[in-house]
Amino acid sequence: MFGAIGFAQNNESTVGQTGNANDAQVNQIGSNMSSVAQETTANVAEVNQVGENTSTVQQRGDVNDNVAASGENNRAYVHQYGEENDSDIDQNGDRNFASAWQYGSDNDSDIMQGTGGAEDNKAFVTQMGDGNTSNVEQHNDNNQAYVKQDGQDNSVWLYQNAHGGSTDGNFSFLVQHGNDNEIETTQRTDSRNNGYISNRESVVQAGNDNYSLLNQWGDGNLSSLYQAGNDNSSKVSQGNPTSEGPYNDNTSYVTQIGDDNDAFTRQWGNDNWSATKQFGENNDSKVRQEGDDNFSLVNQYGNDHVSDVTQNGSAHMSMVKQWGGNGNAATVLQNDMNHNSSIMQNGSGNTATVTQSGFVAQ
Repeated sequence: MFGAIGFAQNNESTVGQTGNANDAQVNQIGSNMSSVAQETTANVAEVNQVGENTSTVQQRGDVNDNVAASGENNRAYVHQYGEENDSDIDQNGDRNFASAWQYGSDNDSDIMQGTGGAEDNKAFVTQMGDGNTSNVEQHNDNNQAYVKQDGQDNSVWLYQNAHGGSTDGNFSFLVQHGNDNEIETTQRTDSRNNGYISNRESVVQAGNDNYSLLNQWGDGNLSSLYQAGNDNSSKVSQGNPTSEGPYNDNTSYVTQIGDDNDAFTRQWGNDNWSATKQFGENNDSKVRQEGDDNFSLVNQYGNDHVSDVTQNGSAHMSMVKQWGGNGNAATVLQNDMNHNSSIMQNGSGNTATVTQSGFVAQ
């Protein structure tokens, strides 16, 4: 057991360690406050603070009353430079790792990983700038998370959960550059013993005032989002938390470059695929796919384009491309099974509508 506490004026540090081979190091300069509490085997915590920052690290053991298999190999590192930064890391379970780096002032990071049979969770948070907020909550089993924010007043809220006991983990990669960007995401895994990673998501936002909302339920879902510009909004929902399921293996890609673009994608079912690309300003895309094995591709280049695609049933295909002008509109509605639709509009002010129902033999 080892504990080292740094120096300066008006610093306050409390370190409590119980168990075997615990290690804690705290270095503070300025009016800092740090509290570290560790229990059971092989925990490590390191806190370095410069400025009037606060930090709380708590690592526990004895998950499911199994002291021998719990509370071991935990890691927590907190580095804060600047003023009024706050970091809170709470880990309960097996082999967890968490790291929060905050440079600047008024940043807030909260990480909580696993209770009750949790193991192998990981979380990284790096915040550079002022006024950024990150909240990462992960429960068992093999979840992973990465968050990086560079700028002012950005925020991330991430929740990932899976069944306890040999369950696939979720993976999240979230990056924001600029000011006043926001990401909200939830991933839930239902399978057991099917691999190491189940749901995956990647979000990159560069610019100002961009917003992203991602929800994935089930297994094997993939969502990738890239937004560059200002005032863009994207909402993606895969799986269906309100009915029988789970729904698995859906894929969504959203790319928006420009300003004031809006994308909505909802895929409730299995093996659906959607890709939306919008380059320009004030473009609007909506894709709804409910069923299995549906395909949607939307490409919009220019300004003020509108695309609305709804596919209910199975094995539908829709392709919409609007370019070379402004203000085009496309609407697609396909019900039942095995319908194909392709809309290509070049110029300005064009309108196309496709409606198909019934079962088509293949």
